[in-house]
Amino acid sequence: MIAVATLLVAVVGATFAYFTATNKSEGTGGSKADVTTAQTSSVKLSVDPATVTNPEVLYPGGYLVSGAHVTATKEAGEKEYTVTYTLNYEVDATALSETSKVKYSLYRATKEVSTPINDCVLKTDEAVDGEDGKNKVHMTGCTPNTTDLGEELKSATEVTGGSTTGKQTLTYSETTGVSTDDGTGYYYYLLVEFVDNDDKQDDDQGKKIVAQITSATNAVVKEKAGA
Repeated sequence: MIAVATLLVAVVGATFAYFTATNKSEGTGGSKADVTTAQTSSVKLSVDPATVTNPEVLYPGGYLVSGAHVTATKEAGEKEYTVTYTLNYEVDATALSETSKVKYSLYRATKEVSTPINDCVLKTDEAVDGEDGKNKVHMTGCTPNTTDLGEELKSATEVTGGSTTGKQTLTYSETTGVSTDDGTGYYYYLLVEFVDNDDKQDDDQGKKIVAQITSATNAVVKEKAGA
């Protein structure tokens, strides 16, 4: 029978540790407001955590979300600029068994999204006794809130657990860029689904799934036309 997962929070990201029910008090909640910046001349590119509400516990079929807010600012009196960059993010399922999988997607929005995931329901199958090859407790109905999440930059991509295939260090090249005069920037959301195999996943108890947007690098600053 699959037990509960306790939430841990990483810088500009979310780390979920998959614990047994007896260890459900392990871990800490909250969020660190550390900032990663790239300084180019008088323009500063900042990556701050976006506010996301992850479930306190994670079951197969559920999601975890990492959010980041990227903005560009300039010194007073300077002209306006556009900054392009590389967004760096990571999915780590190496601790899971090789029969388990996660799926990740990356979205970009122009405003903060309060509900990235819709309609998650915790389901307990009382008829499952833990010996028939199915998960007794799992999440159903979880769907990305595509109406608010905006543009899908990376569609659902599967990662197989295990030390060989489970860690993906990823990048997205932001060629549109953020401007110093819009005051809004972009909100990025990394959605990671813990895939329900419809098969008993007891081996994944006490393991970690890590998802985080880590930084924006390779910043290129260009003066806006007419600025």
